[in-house]
Amino acid sequence: MTTLTENIKNKRKEKGWTQRELADALGISDKTVSRWESGVQVPDALILPDVAKLFGTTVSALYGESGGEEKSENFTDIGEKTIQPAKPLINKKRITVFKIISVAGMTVLILATMLLCNLDIFRGSIDPYNEGVRNVYFGVFGFATVILIINKMLFMLYYQKKDRFQPIYLKTDISFSAPAMMIFCAVTLLILPFLHSISFSLWYVAAVYLICIGCIFVMIGMKQDLRKAGVSVGKAVSVVSLILAGVTVLAFFGAAAGLYFAMPTHEILVTEEGIYTESIPENLRQTVSYIRSSDYLHYSYFVFLFSSAPLLGALLMNMIELMIKKDKLKE
Repeated sequence: MTTLTENIKNKRKEKGWTQRELADALGISDKTVSRWESGVQVPDALILPDVAKLFGTTVSALYGESGGEEKSENFTDIGEKTIQPAKPLINKKRITVFKIISVAGMTVLILATMLLCNLDIFRGSIDPYNEGVRNVYFGVFGFATVILIINKMLFMLYYQKKDRFQPIYLKTDISFSAPAMMIFCAVTLLILPFLHSISFSLWYVAAVYLICIGCIFVMIGMKQDLRKAGVSVGKAVSVVSLILAGVTVLAFFGAAAGLYFAMPTHEILVTEEGIYTESIPENLRQTVSYIRSSDYLHYSYFVFLFSSAPLLGALLMNMIELMIKKDKLKE
């Protein structure tokens, strides 16, 4: 007859769980599990039913008793009495860490955006101090974005390794990752381009559009995971969102052509002496800066907003569908 501690160790290894995973599921420390398995300590009688339930067996079986066992709710009859595999363990600590980092990252993104807007509105002309502060704000915004991306990737890799379609992992990922992506895309599409401190250009537009379209594909991937987890998710929203993304790309190329071929830029020369002229001598082209007219910038912003609308609509449609469908997951 094997001892209680040996049975716990053997059952744990059969499930492929680590001591830490078993401890997290029971709400105790991994050191306690280690002491059980080494025989230094015996599990408390109050926690043994929980241990037996996790392993899909009974307390009597854990003690090594072969007779008089009561069938637990995890037993099933298939010709003879066998043990049904227990559900995968849920690492609640990992879920909590993911939630905290996600909320903190989204909060920092919003605060950094508000500070950038405040600095842009009230700064007047850019002096060295404000320039430095602006760079700090942008650094904080970028840092929060990187942290959110890393947090999302690590969590996704974790739950795909443990149990890709475990409802609580999928629901947590969708609940926090989808809003984070929506906030980032909304800020970069609707707010940052209109700050005076942003170098608005077609390169900025192309980079932002590429990231936003990537977010759409990530959301579509989440919906695919929901389908594999047993949730009925239609494909209409995904198809429409891809069409809207395509419209945005076409609008971008159309706008680029319009900006460079259809509308003159009215280049203005600014010399070091502060002399303004519309003529641009060849010998000064490498030593002066060029400023586009306000009409050109207004046209650029209008086209940007017009071409961004389908992309924002696609992102919003996917996020709303994800938030609705995730609640149909059965834990």
